[in-house]
Amino acid sequence: MPGSDGVRVQSHGALRFASPAAVRLDRELVHLARLEGQVDRELGTTRVLEIVAAHDVGRAINPIQVEGQIQGGIAQGLGFALMEEYLPGRTENLHDYLIPTIGDMPKIETILIEDREPLGPFGAKGVGEPGLIPTAPAILGAIRHATGVRITRVPALPHRLRAAIVASGGDGLARGGDG
Repeated sequence: MPGSDGVRVQSHGALRFASPAAVRLDRELVHLARLEGQVDRELGTTRVLEIVAAHDVGRAINPIQVEGQIQGGIAQGLGFALMEEYLPGRTENLHDYLIPTIGDMPKIETILIEDREPLGPFGAKGVGEPGLIPTAPAILGAIRHATGVRITRVPALPHRLRAAIVASGGDGLARGGDG
């Protein structure tokens, strides 16, 4: 958007990082999410542009179905991190309770790590929830990386993020180290 001096001003900060959202769920099951997105510091809005998700799935008996499970978990994690909030008496239907739609979903790259599980059926491991688990921490970590503020309540709604940015000093620019 143009500034008062006619110079183009960028009001959002691109956040790009190798996410610390890696989770070890059992002795060898590791899931990792890395994302790229944008935070508008003036409005407090966050938009996830891309997620790379690497999951140890054992043997992927049906790789397309496994990728679909991971993508569904990512959609749930995105909603949990950025928009889904139950307010009794207010969000009791899908008109008022926001969940991610196709327009909210980022580009997703799924990496299947096939390390056979000797106790699993045909060497498979469960993939029902693992796509969900690292997604919200990756998004919240990205917000902290981009703005320097830590969000401790989900979802990271725009008014909450904007209030945290203002409370931190107002500009929402990350300050050295880990922010």
